[in-house]
Amino acid sequence: MKNNFFLFIIILLVLTTTASAKSLIYDRYLFSGDSLTVNNENFIITFSKDRSEILVRTAGMPLFIKKGSCDQTNVTEICYIESTFDYDREEYKARIKVYSIKAIITVSRSISSTTLYTGETYTVTSTVKNTGDYGTIINYKDRFPKHIILEECSGCSIINNNVVWEGNLNGDSEHELTYKITPTEKFTQSFSSQVNYFNGIEEIEDYLGKLSLKTEPAISISSKFYRQSEIDNTLEEVSSARLNDENIILKITVENKHPNHDIRIDKFSIYTSDNGEIIPKDTHITRGIRKYLKLPSEGSRISSGSTKTYEFKIIGKRLYNLDIYYDITFRDEDSDEKITNILSEKTSLKLVIKDPIVTSNIENGEEFESGEDYTILVFIQNPNPYIDYTFLNASIETELKDIAGIILDRLNATNRRLVWKIHLNKIVEKRTKYKFNVKINYTTEFGDNLEKEHKMNIYINPPKPLQITKTLPKNILEDDKCEVEVKIKNNRKIDLLRIKVIENIPTVFKVTGISANTISLAAGQETTAYTYTIKAPKVKKDSTYTINTTTSYTYNNEQINETIVNKITVTNIKKHKISFSRVLDDEDNIVYQNEILPLRYTITNNDDVQIKNIRLIFPTQRNFDLVNTRYYDIATLNPGESITIEKVHYIKPKLKDTHKLKRTILSYEVDNEHYEINSSTLNIKVHNSSYVVPSIVIDKELIQEEIFTGEKAEVFLRLENLQNISSYVKVYDELEEYYTKLLPYEKRTIVYNISFDTPGIKTLSPTIAEYKQEDKTFYTSTDILRIKVIKTPTKEQKIIKVSKVYQPETFLEHILNFFKKILTWKRKR
Repeated sequence: MKNNFFLFIIILLVLTTTASAKSLIYDRYLFSGDSLTVNNENFIITFSKDRSEILVRTAGMPLFIKKGSCDQTNVTEICYIESTFDYDREEYKARIKVYSIKAIITVSRSISSTTLYTGETYTVTSTVKNTGDYGTIINYKDRFPKHIILEECSGCSIINNNVVWEGNLNGDSEHELTYKITPTEKFTQSFSSQVNYFNGIEEIEDYLGKLSLKTEPAISISSKFYRQSEIDNTLEEVSSARLNDENIILKITVENKHPNHDIRIDKFSIYTSDNGEIIPKDTHITRGIRKYLKLPSEGSRISSGSTKTYEFKIIGKRLYNLDIYYDITFRDEDSDEKITNILSEKTSLKLVIKDPIVTSNIENGEEFESGEDYTILVFIQNPNPYIDYTFLNASIETELKDIAGIILDRLNATNRRLVWKIHLNKIVEKRTKYKFNVKINYTTEFGDNLEKEHKMNIYINPPKPLQITKTLPKNILEDDKCEVEVKIKNNRKIDLLRIKVIENIPTVFKVTGISANTISLAAGQETTAYTYTIKAPKVKKDSTYTINTTTSYTYNNEQINETIVNKITVTNIKKHKISFSRVLDDEDNIVYQNEILPLRYTITNNDDVQIKNIRLIFPTQRNFDLVNTRYYDIATLNPGESITIEKVHYIKPKLKDTHKLKRTILSYEVDNEHYEINSSTLNIKVHNSSYVVPSIVIDKELIQEEIFTGEKAEVFLRLENLQNISSYVKVYDELEEYYTKLLPYEKRTIVYNISFDTPGIKTLSPTIAEYKQEDKTFYTSTDILRIKVIKTPTKEQKIIKVSKVYQPETFLEHILNFFKKILTWKRKR
């Protein structure tokens, strides 16, 4: 049922036109004897001798019009404005204006109230007005549908439920008519007056004075559903109800909106679809013929502006919406002639039923161990308090095992029944998910056939491994002993028999005691398999060994083997106490691509023996270039002695990122036995290249490509200062180290000799120049050079040898070589 609402009438005043009565249709100069045609009339114009007036000949009487005045025919007005001389035609001409005269009709309507109710009477006033100059006969008509009753027409007539008027309406006059309307139904509609008339030129049919009406019933009906508490009888509003629930109340409220009249309900019908029952709660309301209810006299009369509420008990019987319809016939208490019928929209109550509830002693997602014995209990319950299941067919869909379905002839309201008791013992090799879905088809006592599916998953896990624990230390000194206890725990939910436990011990250890056994374990039991003692072997350096414990047993005709691995490190008692560290020797700790970086090493002999033949082996890797050679040798290091090694190991990072520099190896000998120590790794964060123009350029060149053993080769070392200030430079390589000062823009060449006693390809490590620039220490180096050394021939052998000839640079060569070095340096950076 729709809620009560207020409706308003919209009154529109519509005019057919806003133009004036006369309209100019001709304005032109004419010569005497000229003619013109307007409004389907023909006129001939002639002048008087002094042109003080003109003669207008028409189909009727002629018109004499003085200058500056007008005269008219039936629908046309002609005005003589002025005369003037035309020099082209050498005669006078007159200016003539012609106006068209028409009838202009407007209609306006108003109504006596802004709120309309069915059964109420309202007065409509309509005014027909001619705003033109032409009088005419008007045919006026207001058409209304049958659900509007017309009466008391003043200045008009009522014919076939239409308001009509016919009469003459002169120019600038009006006619008013009034009549009364009584709406009998709810509606929204617009009405316009039909007007037919002759405007002086043509026949006009127009629709004017649009009147928009919207009405609401004089009574309104609303309804709500409630459920009455069985404990304290309180009401709670609901939109749905369970089947066969006898505590559902429907309240129907009837409101009389008449402002001045009481109403009486003559007929009150209420009926439902075939799936429900309606019972009036008021014992004075009884059923009449068919679907109608008989109301007592005091219950059928509703005063103006008041309401009455009727209560009914609603019982739903079948599973779909319960639709309830109202049909009320009422009349005005003050008049027996006005009858209004109202058919309400239906109201609906959703009827519901709860599906069977499936419960079990296991939960969805519960996990079981492979081979475990377990029993699943499945219960089915009817949760509906007012209805029974008369038939129920249930089955289980699962791959665990074949389970037979069950059939119940009846399951009473709120009853719970155990329907399955399932014993399972499933063995799997890997964790497996099994669906366990209960499907139910059931019928209610009112004949509804329904179905329900309860979905659940069960997980079966492979057998849990045996838990093996033993008291084996991670470290032991050489020649030392320790006792080892091996315990086995059965974490499974089943008993395990004849478990073989075997210890696999390297032969370098001396073993006393039992290291193998066969045991049996109940579910969850832990026991000691055996205890033994081992003696560690002697080792030259720290050594790690593996001691395994293996278990094997048979279950369900399947051999199950498990192994636990333990490591033990035997420590050399005579381990030397040598401290070895490595750090990056960079002032600001900011590293850039292609920057040459020195590393600093510190070796301390904290032992009481002398170490000999010490060698640092520098790492090579693809993210760093090794600037110098891979090795650096030290003869000896006495007990308590410490040495710091710097300016011998340089690297040049190639890629931006954080890189891990590999370990440097320190090898040494004690009593003719060889030992090695690794430095820690070093993480170096490399930034993008920070370009700084070098101020010192260093280059090294060998003139000869090959020499004989014992022969001297000249090495040219060139230094150049590219800045306008003096710079102190430290120059060093594996052969020598010295300091020098370079003046602004100074170039210096240093020549020295080298020779080799043995033949082969010899490598000259880079020479490094260290200098300050912008308050930071920079390094630049030469390339690695190689020279071939040939064994000196005997006197009988013919010696043929060609050497390069060194000549000083010309000025042009110097300039070209300078720019070449700058470009080469940029590429390296």
